Amino acid sequence: MATGLDAGTMFLVGSRQSDENVQYISQRNCFMTIDDGEDAEDMLTSAGAKMVKIDNKLNVLGEDAIIFSNLLSSFGAEKATLKRPMRDGVLNSQEEKNSISVLSSLIEAAIGKPRTEGEVCVFSEPGNPINSEKNNIFHSAMLSQILTKLGYSPMSLNEALAIIYAENPKMGIGGSEMPMSGISMSLGAGQVNVCMAVRGYPVISFSIVGSGDYIDKQVSILSGQQVSNVTKIKETKLDFDNIDYGNMVIAGLDIHYSDLLENILKNFSKEFSKSGNTYEFPIEIVVSGGTAKPNGFENKFKEILNKMDLPFEVKGVRMSSDLMNSVSKGCLIKALQIEKKKQS
Repeated sequence: MATGLDAGTMFLVGSRQSDENVQYISQRNCFMTIDDGEDAEDMLTSAGAKMVKIDNKLNVLGEDAIIFSNLLSSFGAEKATLKRPMRDGVLNSQEEKNSISVLSSLIEAAIGKPRTEGEVCVFSEPGNPINSEKNNIFHSAMLSQILTKLGYSPMSLNEALAIIYAENPKMGIGGSEMPMSGISMSLGAGQVNVCMAVRGYPVISFSIVGSGDYIDKQVSILSGQQVSNVTKIKETKLDFDNIDYGNMVIAGLDIHYSDLLENILKNFSKEFSKSGNTYEFPIEIVVSGGTAKPNGFENKFKEILNKMDLPFEVKGVRMSSDLMNSVSKGCLIKALQIEKKKQS
């Protein structure tokens, strides 16, 4: 028995092996706090809403929080603000004092209790960002503590390295290919995580703060639209193969995506050159994450890539087989390896 957990800013994705298949459970990583009241609590309980009570206030969790927030907002209700226990890829403990308690409840909803005593749970952690003074030490320690209290034996795994495990990129060497060798990029809501691995060993890994959420906020400022509306347009109407430059939101998204992708590739080239590594063989790039979901993203990425002067040859670019679940799958693969070693 083993469990994988993608601890993302926007979604928490749990994974478990079931016969020959992998089962995924996804939870929106958000909540909404409402004043306590018997009527509200009774109503939410009877409706089957996920919630947790902290300091005599009800905190509605996940997808239920989005539905409840939208409903109250449509009636002009105040304090219908949707909150997140994570921001920029790590715990949002400074702005949201209840983030740890809420995150614990959301994680339990995503992966449940251990099926066996001390079951291994491998969770994703971001790389330390190169454009911020933040690090992931506190974040990873608190996630480990949450999982331990649930009864798991936790272990962290770099988010982008998890994609290497899940997608198995290959580096061409002569007439053969080296497995688990390539570059992975995880474009989440809070951060972009990048890793280069050779035979599954991470050679370069880092993160960049400012990904999907950052783009939405910048386009919101540019267009005067609410962030939530920009996000909705991005998720439902953005098509990089057919950009309408007369639409301020669409045009803004296209421009900021270009800037993000250029920033990722420039920073990777810089880190690659600093490492002193040289590879004469072509390297495959695999891209995953919710920010990479819009139609035509792969073509957009290749367009930006072809303009860059990189210190290595690219074998090819492909999207992960499952953009939203790839990280969790990689964590599960690692967890299964650990469980297998324990039993041998």
